[in-house]
Amino acid sequence: MNIELYLVVSARKRYTYWEPGATRVTKKKPSLASNEVAIHVNLDIPTALFEKPVLTFTATLPNVSGSFDLTPKVQANIADYIRQQTGMTVEIKAPEPEAEQLP
Repeated sequence: MNIELYLVVSARKRYTYWEPGATRVTKKKPSLASNEVAIHVNLDIPTALFEKPVLTFTATLPNVSGSFDLTPKVQANIADYIRQQTGMTVEIKAPEPEAEQLP
């Protein structure tokens, strides 16, 4: 993404030196006071900075009968591994096991 703008900087003369004043940014060429200068700026910013990553997770479970528990310790280990590999903090939650239905 390319952004063109003007950075306007003001200063004022103090005896033998210039004292910095205020700054402002405009998209159009600005009108300037006698103590202001405009700096034309071109910013080239990658759009990836504005996009949140889309994470995809695929799990293939073995074809077994019965169930298994995804304990809090296992959940923490998975989250820790992802954090170590990617630097992202994730939270893993498994649904609570359903109570068995009696006829």
